Amino acid sequence: MCFEIVRWEMVLKKAFCFCLLAVVSVLLGVCCVWQPAIGACHENSNCWMSFLDDDRALTGLSIPGTHDTLALYDFLIGETAACQVMNLADQLDAGVRYIDVRVSKHGDGTLGIYHGIKYMHINLDDVIAICREFLLRNPSEFVIMKIRQEVFQGHGSGEVFADDIDRMIDSDPGIWYLGSALPSRLKDVRGRILLFREYAGDTAGSRGFLIYGGSNSDVLIASGAAAVGSDERAKTVEEKWRIVLDYIRGREAATDDGRMFKHEASAYNERIFGLPNIGDVASYVNPRISSEMKRLAGSGIPLGILACDKMTRDLAYDIYSVNGGLE
Repeated sequence: MCFEIVRWEMVLKKAFCFCLLAVVSVLLGVCCVWQPAIGACHENSNCWMSFLDDDRALTGLSIPGTHDTLALYDFLIGETAACQVMNLADQLDAGVRYIDVRVSKHGDGTLGIYHGIKYMHINLDDVIAICREFLLRNPSEFVIMKIRQEVFQGHGSGEVFADDIDRMIDSDPGIWYLGSALPSRLKDVRGRILLFREYAGDTAGSRGFLIYGGSNSDVLIASGAAAVGSDERAKTVEEKWRIVLDYIRGREAATDDGRMFKHEASAYNERIFGLPNIGDVASYVNPRISSEMKRLAGSGIPLGILACDKMTRDLAYDIYSVNGGLE
């Protein structure tokens, strides 16, 4: 009888250990998400524009960009909010020249960086300081900063938000491009931040250049499916890649016509309960973008801005290498 009790105790212990291992495995499967290797630090990636002629047309460039640039932190479930793997300083040093900054006003008047309801533990003042320090070290470069009012937070109208941004620019005008028209040549904007704005409501007359404003946009054309599964243009990750590829091939066949193009290579895939998964799309699309960029290296085609999730140093290098003249 005692032997039977001991034997059953051993069976129960083994069963408990098996169940515990199964639970841990499931949790790891949920929490451990795809993260790309950041990649090698390419020589001159911090100053790649120094190799380009001053009179090079701004609209004729191929510019690495990041979607939701400061979104480095996730919710409890992985891949729902974190769009990037490098912080802003590392992105700029890697060659990224378009950043996407989502801003909401805190109760104390400070302007915080958000992705939806998720605060990213950095404020707009900090973002500008990082860009300023980078441009002081690398005066040949510029940074296109899209500031979006994260209206999900609901702090203030577009007009009030625009006034806040304008006052911030007026407090440090030397770091900003303040022209009333989109700069045509690289030398016009070296060492400066070029502002693209996306505020709630009508912000006519505000500083910067309007993006996502339909027919009112300031010579900026944006395209790309934001979601896979629900977006009518991209039912699958493969369809999302076809949209990106169609954009690349379309620009390959085009010439610079003086308009600034931007394409969102980023998107999320919907998982259970409609929760977003960012890594699913990036892990499929980004390597294919790199292959296309390697094929086009040195061609000088005017890709415009290619904004990606999970940007790496290698991917940024592949995109800006399309410009040519970087030897």
